Amino acid sequence: IFCLNSLSNILESSSSNVARQTLLDLRLRHEIEGNTTTENISALVWLARWTVSQTDSYRDALMMGNFGDKAPGNQHQSRDLEKHEEEYLVTAGNGFILLACLMRSDATSDQGKDVLTRENDITTQIRNTLLAEIPSINGNSAQSFMIKTLKAFCNFYHYSVGDLSVAIVTPVLKLINHLQSLETEISVID
Repeated sequence: IFCLNSLSNILESSSSNVARQTLLDLRLRHEIEGNTTTENISALVWLARWTVSQTDSYRDALMMGNFGDKAPGNQHQSRDLEKHEEEYLVTAGNGFILLACLMRSDATSDQGKDVLTRENDITTQIRNTLLAEIPSINGNSAQSFMIKTLKAFCNFYHYSVGDLSVAIVTPVLKLINHLQSLETEISVID
């Protein structure tokens, strides 16, 4: 979790373009499950798959629940997380925070046309790579999966820490808003 937080903090810095490009280009040797061979895969692909795997035991409840939704009347049955699942939620939440930071572009036109174009290209490549690895579940988009996980993460922090959670929850809510606008932007393009 510390490494995920450190990478997220690096991406928040003003010179995150180099870090984002490095993560985009980084390749890892990955052991194929149930096999003795390895493959080279993108670090972003590995990170997205690993983060999603942290939701395995509670993913259905997460997607059927109304974590953080303000709309009343959700008729789906919900359940509380089991004790061992709370740790996975915190890990997945931190992973999705990093992925959401990677998907965000802070490029502005005052940086110059070349820098803006390069930043937008990197952002598009990162988004396409990550969204291809994050599942769409029960008709919900990959962004919706990320949003629901992050809302559950925020609710867990607020429930566990109380008012002190504002230091964590407030920036995550900004990322959720970004993901919601990205989801709208992508649905308009489709």
